[in-house]
Amino acid sequence: ACYRESESCLATAEDIVLKHLGPISSPMIDILSGWANLYSSLGNYTKAADSATKMFDVCQRVYGSSHPLSALARIRVGTCFVTLGKMDEALQSWFEPTKEILEATLGTTHPQLAGLYSAIAAAHWRKAEYDTALQFENQALDIRKEAFGDNHISVGASYNALGYIYWKNEQNSEAIAAHKEALQIRRQLLPNNHPDIATSIHNLALARYSLGEEKPDLVDS
Repeated sequence: ACYRESESCLATAEDIVLKHLGPISSPMIDILSGWANLYSSLGNYTKAADSATKMFDVCQRVYGSSHPLSALARIRVGTCFVTLGKMDEALQSWFEPTKEILEATLGTTHPQLAGLYSAIAAAHWRKAEYDTALQFENQALDIRKEAFGDNHISVGASYNALGYIYWKNEQNSEAIAAHKEALQIRRQLLPNNHPDIATSIHNLALARYSLGEEKPDLVDS
């Protein structure tokens, strides 16, 4: 019911915007982003990618191809393609052009680069290119620490991603260390029943089990 209600609201809003502002307008970007979110929530990643691609097209025409919002839209499209398993398309058509634009306009230490580097890392670990994935996720971590400090939720997300990449690469000691960092940050910033804390505990248990601990003790983690 909640999804049907969201779909109805988006459709109504889209009709109003099309009628009064036309298809190329700033509000249309928000609506297409909403469609992409809705389809992703429903697991329909093909439609999510289609909506995100349309969002990028409008964003580019409204703001220009080098605008930060257009860069964010590119990342969004690339992430959809990663979810669809089309890692090469995500990297070559979406992430790499965005990397060139953002590094040229914002430099290599701007916080917006951290999200892009994490997205690139995700594409590479799905291709089992773990060294490259670790390189980009470590870059994201460094940027986030510099921008937000050591105790920030995005820093925890980077540690969680690093832990997962290390685990996939059978570097279980490194995975454990990274997941401990993620769990510590999340426990400080989030309520005890938050799903991200459960995720960190689960990932830490997997890494410890892979290291040979048959019954990982997480009480003191």
